[in-house]
Amino acid sequence: HETAHMWFGDLVTMNWFTGTVSQLQEDGFLLSTEEAGDVWVRALSEQLETVEDGQEVTVYFDGVMTMSLPGQINAAWIVTPVDAEA
Repeated sequence: HETAHMWFGDLVTMNWFTGTVSQLQEDGFLLSTEEAGDVWVRALSEQLETVEDGQEVTVYFDGVMTMSLPGQINAAWIVTPVDAEA
C-alpha cells in the first residue's frame, strides 16, 4: 500500500481493504474483500454512523490482523460513499 507523511515528519504505512459490508453491528461489521476474503472490522460507534449493509467501503488499519477465521482488524478510518462525496 502507500506511505504518507504525517505532520510530525515521520513516515506512516497505511494498509487498507476495500469490500462490501454485511452483518453490521454496534461494534463492527464483516467486510468481504478480494484480497483477504472475509474480515471482521472492529470499529467505534462514531466510525459506523454512515456505514450500511451492502455498501462498498474502504477500511484503513495499522496492518495488524488476527489469525482467526475470519481475520479481525481494528479500523483507524472508514471511507463510505457518503464520505467520498463530501
